Amino acid sequence: MDRIQITATFSDIPPDEVAAFKAAAAEATEIAKGEAYVLSYNWFAVNDEETTFKVLEDYESSDAVLTH
Repeated sequence: MDRIQITATFSDIPPDEVAAFKAAAAEATEIAKGEAYVLSYNWFAVNDEETTFKVLEDYESSDAVLTH
């Protein structure tokens, strides 16, 4: 089994859209929690202004990434 890790950065989110972005990230996290092949799925703000976020995803295989 080949574990796959993905890191994505979402930059320059307009301040007036941060709340909607965070809500979408929370929804995506809840969906990922229900997928048995997702080993971890974590969002975090990179800066104090919360205009840049990263998501760290960890899957059990490349097939799991494609299924997600």
